Amino acid sequence: MRTPTQSVTQRRIKPSHLYLGAALYRIVHHSNFRHLALLGRNLYVVNNVKIVLMKYATKRIKQTRKNCVLYRFTFTPNEMQQLLNYAQQPRNEVLVVLVCRYEAVCLLNWTKFTNLINVNSSKSEWIAVAVRAGGQKSGGIAVSGSSGGNVQVAHSDFPKRIF
Repeated sequence: MRTPTQSVTQRRIKPSHLYLGAALYRIVHHSNFRHLALLGRNLYVVNNVKIVLMKYATKRIKQTRKNCVLYRFTFTPNEMQQLLNYAQQPRNEVLVVLVCRYEAVCLLNWTKFTNLINVNSSKSEWIAVAVRAGGQKSGGIAVSGSSGGNVQVAHSDFPKRIF
């Protein structure tokens, strides 16, 4: 039998519920949304075609001189292999959604993602996302990765590019 403390603990809202929930809300309320299924931990299939891995960061790494805040996301060899397996299947499109606290949601397609990190690495890889402080939308989102790649992402890509 559960004690009152256990049941309260299990009902608490976790940070992942807040951050990923905000991104999922924007997906399911898009006019082209039809179906969402959970494939694994933070891994979803949208409209039976798009494979979407969602990650969130709650801690700012630092604030840059250009009034940007930096968020860092780590990808384990297991996560990268799982995404690679989905990307190699016909008819799948793999996307990575990076939720940067309250500032922004960054959407990377497979090409951008693989330009930033080595998905065949046996070690963890990272992606850093620089967002203007306060969520200002001018200038887009600057993204860099452990493989040395850099890309620019528009704020408007999420959730639009999922559909």
